[in-house]
This record gives sequence, C-alpha cells and structure tokens, in this order.
Amino acid sequence: MSHTTRSGRIWLRRIAVSFFVCLGLTPAARAQQQHSMPILPPPAQAPIALSQPAQEKTYSLNDCVLIGLGSQPAIAAQRASLASAEAQRQALDHMVLASLVSHELGFRKRQACLGVTISQAGVDIAEWETIYAVTRCYYSVIYARQQEVLARGLMEKLELSRKSAQALVKKADPDNPVTQVDVDKLTVNLELLELRLIEASTGVNRATAALKEAMGLRYDTPLALPLVTLPSTSDIVDRDVVIQMAMSRRGELLQATLASQLTELEICAQNSGCCLLPFRKTFAAASDIHAKPIPQGTSNGTYRPSAIGIEMPSTLVGNKSDRVARAMELNTRAGSVVEKTQNLIALEVEDAFYKWQAATGQVKTLRESAAKSAKLAALISGRFESGKVSGEDYLRARTLEDQTQAQLNEAIYHQILALAALERVTAGGFTPSFRRSQQ
Repeated sequence: MSHTTRSGRIWLRRIAVSFFVCLGLTPAARAQQQHSMPILPPPAQAPIALSQPAQEKTYSLNDCVLIGLGSQPAIAAQRASLASAEAQRQALDHMVLASLVSHELGFRKRQACLGVTISQAGVDIAEWETIYAVTRCYYSVIYARQQEVLARGLMEKLELSRKSAQALVKKADPDNPVTQVDVDKLTVNLELLELRLIEASTGVNRATAALKEAMGLRYDTPLALPLVTLPSTSDIVDRDVVIQMAMSRRGELLQATLASQLTELEICAQNSGCCLLPFRKTFAAASDIHAKPIPQGTSNGTYRPSAIGIEMPSTLVGNKSDRVARAMELNTRAGSVVEKTQNLIALEVEDAFYKWQAATGQVKTLRESAAKSAKLAALISGRFESGKVSGEDYLRARTLEDQTQAQLNEAIYHQILALAALERVTAGGFTPSFRRSQQ
C-alpha cells in the first residue's frame, strides 16, 4: 500500500516537471519561429484624398414649404387636437351598454363624429396658414436681398463717378462744369448709401429669422437660400371665380357649418330622456370650444371686422322645455356665425384680389419707367465722364434710376404676396404661377 502511494507521488512529480518544462519551451519556440519568419513590409496604403469642402445646400421655396409642413408646431398642435377628438369618438363607440340607459348617447356619438371633422378642418387651416407664412417670408428674404444688391450696385457706380470727377477737377479746366462741389455731393451720397446698405442687410436677417420661425426651425439652424430674383408672374385672376373657390374650400366655413349642426343635435339631446332633471350637460362639457381664439377686429386706418364664434355652456339648467328653448337660441347664434364667416371670407378674397390688381398695374407701369430711367442714366453718365454735365445732373439721373428700380422691385414683391394670399384664402383652389414653377 505504501509502495503504491509512493509510486503515485513519483508520477505526479514527473508530470508536474514536464508541464513546467513545456511552459518554458513554448515562448522560446514562438520567438524562434518569429525570428525565422521573413519580415514583410507593411501593406501599401492608398494616398488619402483631401476632401473638398461640401457645398452648402440651398433650399428652394418648395423645400421650405415641405419642412414647414413637417416641423411647424402649430400644425403639430392641431394634429394633436385631431387625435384627441378621434379618441373621444372611439370612447363613445366603446360605450355599448350605456346606450341601453342613455337616450342621448346616440346624439353624442354623432356630435363626436362632427368634432373629428371640425378638428381635421383645423389641421387643414394650420397647413395653409403655414404655406402662406413660409411663402411670404421666403420672398421677403429674396426681396430684401434684391434691394441690397441694388444699393450696392449704385454705390459702385457712384464710386467710379466720384473718381472720374476728382480726375476732372484736377485738370482745372475752366470750361468743365464738374467742380469740387460735385465731388463732395457724390461723397455725401455714398455715405448715405452706406446707411441704406445697413438697413437692407438688417432686413435680410430679419426676414430670414421670420422664415425660420414659419418653417418651425430653431433660431440657430443654418438656412441658405439660392441667389435668385423675384419671379415674374403672368397670372390671370377672376374675382368671382376665386370667391367661389374660397366658399367651397375654406376650412373656417366648414367648421362654422359643422358647429351649427352640433347645436342642432344639442337641441335633440336636450329633448331626449327624462323631463324631470333640473339640468343636463351639453357637448361642450367634453370639448374645449371656448379655448379657440376669435380674431379681434381693428379700425385704425384699415377696416378689419372681427369674427364671432358659437356659444354653448357646459350645462343647461331648467326643465326640458327651458333647456330646449335655450339650445334653440344658441343654434340661432350658430347660424349667424356661418353667415358672418361667409362675409369675412369674401372680404378676405376681395382684399387680396384688389391688392393683386393694384400691384399688377404698378408693375406694368414701373417696368417701362425703369427701362427709360436706366437708359437716361447711362446717357447722362457718359456725358458726366467726359465733363459735359454737372454732378447735379448726374446724381439726379442716377437717383431716378435707383428709385424706379426700387419701386419696381417693391411692386413685384407686393404682387407675389397678393398671389400667395389668394392661394391661402382659397385654400389652394387658386395656384399662383410661381408655385407651379417650383413643382
């Protein structure tokens, strides 16, 4: 027994020694193997190409509108209201057993369906308001840039003319009508143009900030627009046609009409069920119709009448006949809301139409005036360079050219805004030519 134990210990020692010997030989073998292997050169790397600076993306009008429709918080809020109205409708649909004991539940379900349609109309209104706001601000940036370019171009012309005038004054020609007074006048006008450039540059920044808000972007979001000019339009607008478009498409009129139907159903709801109840809740108890702002009218130089809205308390008090009588009066008010809304929509359309009409006439006249003044300025400039006319005549010609071109830009800008307003007040029934060119 002791011999067996001793033999086992001997074998264990031998195994242990062999194990440690192997551990010592393995690193040496690896080192020898690595030493015997040929050293390969590192793989050749392709030359790293210097990256070119990425060209800044510019956003067209269509790009800005699409971003606004997806990012504007006002639209998101209206969509949340639509989801809330849909949830309320589904909640009433789930109340199956309650219809067995409630005679008014059927009317409430119909009112909830109307509420969903009213909320959907609210989403459509918010979308068209966003499209108009983005369009207006987009072309405000383009207009401000165009006025800035005009002022900068006039500065360059006056600077060249001042240098020419200084050269003519140095010649001391007694027959030359150009004097040091003309040089001083040109210098003063250049300084005044510096102020105008500052104002124009500020206008570009303000318009860009407004465009970002209309698109629902953060104030620090980079936004580059293409260097384009205000587009020329050739739209033909018929007053009666656009009014009919507005009456058939405006979400505000749809909301007012459906609200009138809500009050009609309220009469039926109050007339159903037990006649002994001293009060009964209305559809307003489960909605926020009073939270919707009503535009206020103004009369400070421009007639802008205010809208009216429906009224419906959350609870009607009294016996059945008294509650029904009050609900009928509130329904009469809702009918007046529909009529008032129709009048306001027609007024909006006519206002936009006559603004477009006036701007179109101004554009036609100013195009001819701008061409004539530019031709006259070029003629006077050539005579001034040769010392044949005074600086007073030159400044008068350049100022006339600048004023007519600036007024032409402004008229085109107002023409575009009027067309954008017609698109908004008709809820897309009228599509201006500048919109078609972007599609």
